[in-house]
Amino acid sequence: MVRKVIFNSHDRKRLTKEAREYMSLRARRKKFIAKQRSSTPQRLRRMPATSSKTRLFVALVVVSNVAGNSALTHGMKQLGDIGNSPLALIGALFHPWVALGVALLILWTLANMALLSWADLSYVLPVTAIAMS
Repeated sequence: MVRKVIFNSHDRKRLTKEAREYMSLRARRKKFIAKQRSSTPQRLRRMPATSSKTRLFVALVVVSNVAGNSALTHGMKQLGDIGNSPLALIGALFHPWVALGVALLILWTLANMALLSWADLSYVLPVTAIAMS
């Protein structure tokens, strides 16, 4: 096909015209994008997901969730069956592993709320979903 185009002047002219139109359209598109970028305020263009504060809180959320659930599971398995007595349930909260798990899950809740208050939801949910598995 290339050989056919090289020797056929009509096809060569047609392809040259298409290439020029494409390059012209591409140049106009680049100018349009540059104009859009210059008119968009800087605060809307930056990605909040790239800040070090966001990365730190994502790590805190993931680690505190996993560690809190693990500590709570370990503590409850050590306690065994405690029954339905309210005093026994309150007493279970003071078991060291259970208390550590509850404290880490409270930290997870607070860090998650703080993270969701400034970071984009479409970034936070997929990234922190690893803690749910």
